Amino acid sequence: MENNIVKICDYEGCRVTFRNENGDVYINATEMAKPFGKRPNDYLNLLSTKELIKELSVTILNGNGDNQLIITETGGKNKGGTWFSEELSLDFAQWLNIKFKVWCNGRIKELLKHGATAVNPDDLLNPDFIINLATQLKIERAEKDRLLAQNELQQNVIQLQVPKVEYHDNVLQATNGIATTVIAKELGMTAKKLNKILCNHKIIYRVGKTWVLHHKFQNFGYAVTKTHQYFDKDGLIKTSIQLYWTELGRKHIHEFIKKLKEIELQNQELKITI
Repeated sequence: MENNIVKICDYEGCRVTFRNENGDVYINATEMAKPFGKRPNDYLNLLSTKELIKELSVTILNGNGDNQLIITETGGKNKGGTWFSEELSLDFAQWLNIKFKVWCNGRIKELLKHGATAVNPDDLLNPDFIINLATQLKIERAEKDRLLAQNELQQNVIQLQVPKVEYHDNVLQATNGIATTVIAKELGMTAKKLNKILCNHKIIYRVGKTWVLHHKFQNFGYAVTKTHQYFDKDGLIKTSIQLYWTELGRKHIHEFIKKLKEIELQNQELKITI
């Protein structure tokens, strides 16, 4: 099996060799076991290990003879000893020491992402290695800058939308009642005149002494009713129901009156033209 990328790492003073072969990571299991005074065969003889190998053979290898879970080699630089696949190596590392497993997992991620991992001193003298790391760093920084710019743009859009969202949530959705007198004053007319206009255009109508919305406007959140208590001339407590407008209703009335004025102005211009 030909080596594509070999990296030698140091774990607490002990050498551990990683190998990336066309995207398949292998770790020298003989070296992995050495810091803990154990052997790969001790792990391979476990029933749980045999069950794992059986399952990996089905789910990972899928009958592909080019991939192997365990490789035993002799001689050659960086090739001697028993090599475990990535999946088997991580389980082996956990059996050895959970801290060691976390360390191995980090080195595997570096090897797959950069084609390099925690380097030995000789790597620092290899120009190709340095160029590869610099290229990967440049790509990562460019991607990071792109994501930061995209995030900043999204934040700016959100900030622009905040006033509109707050107005909709806090104002238009408010149910605090606004008296017709207040809205009429804003429009430069009396409450009696405003009620008459709204009544003539079938927005409200009167039931007894109470103004209520016509049916087609009842489900838009334009108005609320409030019950007031008062004493009559005989000193008895009475109640009355009054119609109050929400901010959404107030907005609708302003727009409606504005539209009426525009229509009235157009009619006047039409008469002058005729």
